[in-house]
Amino acid sequence: MRECPSKSLAKTLGISLKLFGRVPMAEFGLNVKHDSGGKRIEVQCKHQNGLIYVVPSEASWVCSEELLHAHAMAGFFQQLVALDDPRVKEIMQRWGLYFRERPLADEDGSEGDEA
Repeated sequence: MRECPSKSLAKTLGISLKLFGRVPMAEFGLNVKHDSGGKRIEVQCKHQNGLIYVVPSEASWVCSEELLHAHAMAGFFQQLVALDDPRVKEIMQRWGLYFRERPLADEDGSEGDEA
């Protein structure tokens, strides 16, 4: 029996798909919680545990509430990398984080040549 592509992708990315059954107390990976007026992104593994709060702000008014977290995270990393600060580069490299801006999707939902 083949595994559902969504489950396979979620497993690869470490993202929880809470679709069926009981959810364990400690869920590892990235878990987006939808609250009124914002989002909470639980970031947890065996060795680290944190919470990222995303709320509407002056830079996120253009995006829907549904995609607020994606808009804010992409914009934040775009500006953080643009600082061109060696300390930021060093910390990102230490944790193996890299950010590359990509072309925006067309109105019809398709992306440009670069994926």
